[in-house]
Amino acid sequence: MIKGKARNVCSGLIRHNVASQLREKIEERKLPIELICLANDTVGAMITSAYNDPETIIGAFFGTGCNAAYMEHLSNKSIPKIQLSDEDWETAKKGGWKMAINCEYGAFDNAKRILPRTKYDEQIGKESPRPGEKNFENSLRACIWARFSDLTSWISYIRGGWYSGDSKVEGEICD
Repeated sequence: MIKGKARNVCSGLIRHNVASQLREKIEERKLPIELICLANDTVGAMITSAYNDPETIIGAFFGTGCNAAYMEHLSNKSIPKIQLSDEDWETAKKGGWKMAINCEYGAFDNAKRILPRTKYDEQIGKESPRPGEKNFENSLRACIWARFSDLTSWISYIRGGWYSGDSKVEGEICD
């Protein structure tokens, strides 16, 4: 694991091979499990979907974050950080090898040079667990929640329940 979200990272995981750590714990407990693959939510979504639909091209999540995964053909040194010999690259190309790529695109445009930003994006970015990081993700969440807020306020207003004293909630909240 390279990096995690501040609110859900256990100590001892960052910059460590979490699959090896999990494998060790499985062996310590003598569980009848063989760990073949450890995948995050986007890779898991893509692989699960591809099981039923071989035409699946992406797995994506929009929740506490926004991330996607896709399959990249391994050919012509298409993934620079993978160190293979020229012979192995040729074998990969001929064999049609692919690798799941997890984009973590919530960090897209952290430099703030491509996407337009609003004052709300800036405010939400300042209040995020990691200010200055995951700008696209923060903007997307801000956009969704802003639209949700607009819609719920409008619906409440047109139904006549907006600050009219007609709330069905009783108790201290409305007193």
